[in-house]
Amino acid sequence: MNYSELLDNVRNYTEVGTEVLSNTVINVFITNAENKIQKQLDLDAFRKFATSSLTIGSPFLTMPEDFGNDELKGKEVAFDVTVKEVRRAAQVEIDDDLAKASGFEDLAALRIGIREQLDREYGQLTRASLKRALLDKLADEVKFELPNSMIDSEFDTIWKQISEAKEKGSLEEADKDKNEEELRENYLAIAERRVRLGLFLAEVGRKNNITVTQDDLNRAMHTEAARFPGQEAAVLEYFQKNDSARTELHAPIFEEKVVDFIVELAKVTEKKVSLEDLMKLDQPDETEKKTD
Repeated sequence: MNYSELLDNVRNYTEVGTEVLSNTVINVFITNAENKIQKQLDLDAFRKFATSSLTIGSPFLTMPEDFGNDELKGKEVAFDVTVKEVRRAAQVEIDDDLAKASGFEDLAALRIGIREQLDREYGQLTRASLKRALLDKLADEVKFELPNSMIDSEFDTIWKQISEAKEKGSLEEADKDKNEEELRENYLAIAERRVRLGLFLAEVGRKNNITVTQDDLNRAMHTEAARFPGQEAAVLEYFQKNDSARTELHAPIFEEKVVDFIVELAKVTEKKVSLEDLMKLDQPDETEKKTD
């Protein structure tokens, strides 16, 4: 039996004891297992894994010599998987008990919390769409000569990422059918856009005395720390002791403040759009992806 056949058998096996598994539960189990394995293996190794003969206790994969775990470098390995627990979906009552289990006082507070979260998320989408439209307009309108050294440096940085993605087979779908000449032409244009917009925004900020304050940095550090529940103190300590990490926060904060300044001076027309249309606006096109 190979890996693909095993997946088919798991999908077709719908009973464990007296509990019946839904297709959703099975697919989630399979997807989680695949994701966990793919994180540990490169593309070629995963292809070999997917077509290997699976016999309990027999090795089916030789780990590369440069594998991250020293104990497994160059050794044949096999995965021994034990399903410890299987759960099935159950109907959830939307009531005060659910709200309290979610950290809210009651159902009314839960509804308010959900509404506020959605408002924040829609606000972020709207802001991203506005910023993208502004930068697109600036990229079209602002023209000046750029130092070749800056373009070359930016392009080299981008091209290194593209080369690594090609080696790993993880190029974006839009890039997979392009030859190297087409890719270079496309990403050279992206490098020029990045440099031009970066220089322009920096000059606007300089002329208008726009600065990044310590309060700005503190807010950004706490925002980053909030992304790692339970490790907030360690994240904050990392930023406080690492000058380069704080510097990385500086540039995006400065850019956002300059964008805010320009938007305040611009004539902005608001219009209502559906969520579907808003999501479409949030998708970058070919000329400005990875640039902002």
